[in-house]
Amino acid sequence: MALLLSPEQELIKKVVADFARQDLAPDATRMDRESVFLREHVAKMAPLGLLGMFVPPERGGAGTDTLSFVVAVEEVASVSGTDAMYMILQNALVTNLAAQLMNDPEDEALLRSLLKGEALAACAISEEASGAQPDMIRTTVKPKGGLLEIKGAKSFVAMAGVADTYLVLCRGPSGPQFVAVPKGAKGLHFSPSESKLGLRGLPLADMYLNGVEVPASAALGESGEGWKLLDAPTDLARLGVASALVGLTQGALDMAIDFAKGRVQFGQPIAKFGAIRAMIADVQAELEAARATTYGAAALRDSQKEFKEEVLEARLLAHRIAIRGTKIAHKIHGGAGFMRDLPLERMSRDVRTLMHVWDAQDVTRSRLADLLLG
Repeated sequence: MALLLSPEQELIKKVVADFARQDLAPDATRMDRESVFLREHVAKMAPLGLLGMFVPPERGGAGTDTLSFVVAVEEVASVSGTDAMYMILQNALVTNLAAQLMNDPEDEALLRSLLKGEALAACAISEEASGAQPDMIRTTVKPKGGLLEIKGAKSFVAMAGVADTYLVLCRGPSGPQFVAVPKGAKGLHFSPSESKLGLRGLPLADMYLNGVEVPASAALGESGEGWKLLDAPTDLARLGVASALVGLTQGALDMAIDFAKGRVQFGQPIAKFGAIRAMIADVQAELEAARATTYGAAALRDSQKEFKEEVLEARLLAHRIAIRGTKIAHKIHGGAGFMRDLPLERMSRDVRTLMHVWDAQDVTRSRLADLLLG
């Protein structure tokens, strides 16, 4: 994989890897056990440009390419699935969309506060009955006496109740449109945060907008363009999830290798046993295939080429090796792998949760088949 990375990308990989081990890993278990999101992690990510990797430098972002994003997510995921998921949400959706939709001075100030980690924003897209299908969105936004009135509900909103601003996808007069809604808006309510299998440090709840009124300036972009803007960022988010699955699996495999070298049975480390060596070699080979496909999809996007098919291929390979790799890591650890004192138990749950973000495996396979076979 080193052949695919430029010297700048290799530097990003090293810097983010060191940062993740030193600043994120120590809190990863606490976030999981207490189901708490640590806002200080956002403040630590900001100086490295990890919150606006696709935002141009002249607007306060890092202005990096897709492959750099993929590499950075992978390194963060190798120690913390929750932080990696937050990075994906912020870069693929929140700041990416904000940079396209926010253009007046007041919006620009909000964008820069997001990039500095001073404010948090989230996207509210999916709905219970329709997912995120644009023609089925039921949350509405309508003019009302110089204001905009929003009525509806959103499901599975990441960072619900924690973020300061929400980019809400609504059905406007001419079609889908995003509207910025502040956390304290009258009529805005959240359900209790869901208790999830994995990614437990990332809040997830439903949002209810009971006649929420916001200024007309809160409408982002033109009515009808919301879904058009969302399509490409969603594919980018899918690519980020593939990278996160690769990173989590690499982290689990690295732990299994260290354990095998230190665990002595029958007078020698179990790393000397043929069966253990074969399992580790198989996982590493399959993991490199998933990584190569993920990097390749990122490189296609950077070349302004269509990359939807390659994203789905990366997701499928990452799905498979993530399940197989974490299962083998547990097998090598024996009973110790299921103890909550080791990060492996948490990472396995994070893998299984990530696999259902932006399409489960069967849905991914079906989407790919549609592209290939029509």
